[in-house]
Amino acid sequence: MFTTIDFCIFAAFLALSMLVGVYHALKSKREQAKSLKSEKTAEFLLGGRKLPIIPVCLSLLATFVSSISLLGAPAEIYQRGFLYWPKYLMSSVAFLITGVFFMPIFYKLQATSIYEYFEKRYDSKLLRQIGAALFLISTWFYLAVVMYAPAIALAGVTQVSLWPLILAVGISSTFYTGIGGMKAVIWTDTFQAFFTYL
Repeated sequence: MFTTIDFCIFAAFLALSMLVGVYHALKSKREQAKSLKSEKTAEFLLGGRKLPIIPVCLSLLATFVSSISLLGAPAEIYQRGFLYWPKYLMSSVAFLITGVFFMPIFYKLQATSIYEYFEKRYDSKLLRQIGAALFLISTWFYLAVVMYAPAIALAGVTQVSLWPLILAVGISSTFYTGIGGMKAVIWTDTFQAFFTYL
């Protein structure tokens, strides 16, 4: 069961994540005082395209090996044995192919998303909107599971009901993402990945 110290550590972890967002929001505001609107948007959504490689890699690791994987993979391996490992092997192959063949194209086009690339490649704004809408719908369901899974684990050790835990994590992550942009997400993910995989 959680003790007072555990609750303090959990609260400090959420507060530190939000402070990262506040820091990057204030820093970006100072730097962008004289910037154009398009530069401000690129800074918020893409981190100005100037983020260090190690934090970006740790952020991707934290994204792809989420709470679902950390909680579900051990149970899956226990039930089915090592039949789970091809998922990680194929993911590694997919990441390599993406990095070698697709990322140079996106970088050269200065595309902010695959949907922007679709619009340029097929000259269809409708295709871009359909792709983005489908992604948003699937992400909405995915995020529900991502927030629900750790809330179940926390509820088991804290004796706090699920909803306050889901709201605490959801509000803090929405806050630091909303005010700090991609830089806040990258640095918060780096911080969280460091402590998760330590």
